[in-house]
Amino acid sequence: MKSVIAFDVSMGHSYMVVYDAWQHCIFEGDITHARSAFEDVRIRIEAQRKQDGVLPAIVFEATGVYSKALERFIQACGFEYALLNPLAAKMPSTPSTYSPMTSSVWALLKSVIADLR
Repeated sequence: MKSVIAFDVSMGHSYMVVYDAWQHCIFEGDITHARSAFEDVRIRIEAQRKQDGVLPAIVFEATGVYSKALERFIQACGFEYALLNPLAAKMPSTPSTYSPMTSSVWALLKSVIADLR
């Protein structure tokens, strides 16, 4: 299985996580939708590609206008990516228990990755 880079997109920023091929979270953090932050993302994607020998699966939710900046950046870099249907990506949460990457989201990501192969 390949590594996964997933984004939880919001207005002006995204929460980014990187999982290696063994499903270990190796990075998580907030990125702004700015040129300098996108360059850092590109460097991280390229580093993961170099480490794994294959481009990681890049996945994010299609949130309309909020995800367009991220989508344009990924397209400009020539990276393949998958968009999640917002209704399929929703999960029940409460403010006290919300975690951007839960096991149910990981299962959804694995199914998207299988479609990318």
